[in-house]
Amino acid sequence: MHSFSIPVQKTAFCATAGDAEKPAHIWFVLHGYGQLASYFIRHFEAVAGADTVVTAPEAPSRFYLDGTYGRVGACWMTKHERETDIADLNAYLDRMFDEVCRRYAADASTKFHFLGFSQGVPVLCRWLARRAEIPVHRLVLWAGAVPHDMPLPELEHLLRRGASYIVYGTEDPFLKEAQFPMLQTVLNERRLPAEIKTFTGGHTLDAGLLSELKNL
Repeated sequence: MHSFSIPVQKTAFCATAGDAEKPAHIWFVLHGYGQLASYFIRHFEAVAGADTVVTAPEAPSRFYLDGTYGRVGACWMTKHERETDIADLNAYLDRMFDEVCRRYAADASTKFHFLGFSQGVPVLCRWLARRAEIPVHRLVLWAGAVPHDMPLPELEHLLRRGASYIVYGTEDPFLKEAQFPMLQTVLNERRLPAEIKTFTGGHTLDAGLLSELKNL
């Protein structure tokens, strides 16, 4: 059996919060596995404001969360055709970010904040590592692991591009999988420029901590 692939055009969606036409701050946030951007963006109502817009691109693949029917979620990628998916996601985020910049008249004075949640963390890390020219005011890696194949020097360079934070809930059931304790040890030993912040809770965002990060 043989197979081949072709590039195709696909419509992409992005949810937004905030009404500023030319915001001083733009947040670019990537949701986790099984979420939809229209629901994920609701967590950022306290972040958006008169000078701040939050944009949440939606992962391009959707599926039924219960298997056959009912609630729908989205997924960034799977292990199947992994390298092709990574390349496609990078190209997708390139176009989405450029469109966000155009729509909100971003310029050299605009401060960009990037947040990845759960599955969105490795997707965000790989993409930002490619786009070294993008200014990073703040980077938040929330409840997700950095790509296992990202070289440590590349991760260090990414974390040094702006104020970087690694966030997780102390009751997150996926902590062992994500190996946060090991990551904290690596951060300490290599003196990587990232601050670890925790909150009492599980595998979710926390409104109070989001507000704190906005005001740092």
